[in-house]
Amino acid sequence: AYKDDKDRFIKAQNHEVKKEVMNDAVKYAKKDGLSQLGQYIYFDTLVKHGPGKNPQDPPRDWSFGAIREHAKENGVKPPSEGGNESSYLQNFVGKRYDATNDENDHNPDMDTDGTTDRLDFQMQQLDNGNLDLALPLSFKMNNTPFDLNQEKLNKLIWDNSFFFSN
Repeated sequence: AYKDDKDRFIKAQNHEVKKEVMNDAVKYAKKDGLSQLGQYIYFDTLVKHGPGKNPQDPPRDWSFGAIREHAKENGVKPPSEGGNESSYLQNFVGKRYDATNDENDHNPDMDTDGTTDRLDFQMQQLDNGNLDLALPLSFKMNNTPFDLNQEKLNKLIWDNSFFFSN
């Protein structure tokens, strides 16, 4: 399908990502009282770890629901339960490091280079207090550097308006 009609394939793929992942990420982030950064962290977690709730499993098998549950351990709460957003999200991302590193340790054939770049970026934004993901942003994803400013974001939105529209 991609080879025959690249544009329609990408449009269909983006529609499914929005329907199956983005909507859930935003729903849970709003339920937990989280910011734009929290929405991004939840979205990234759902993409990487999938939905579900299996907190009894080893970290390498944790899903979004398990990570969310483990992030609330030791009295850490999301803002909707009276907690501090930065503290909660730092704990949440910390649990993602646990899950990702355990998965890497148990998959010796897996290319683990750059698998925590997104988590490093998320922690950096938390450390900087950038809960609204204010631009410009500089980051690495899978060891590839990116710079995002308003001009680049406008172009991305324009070029992919089908993804960002309702």
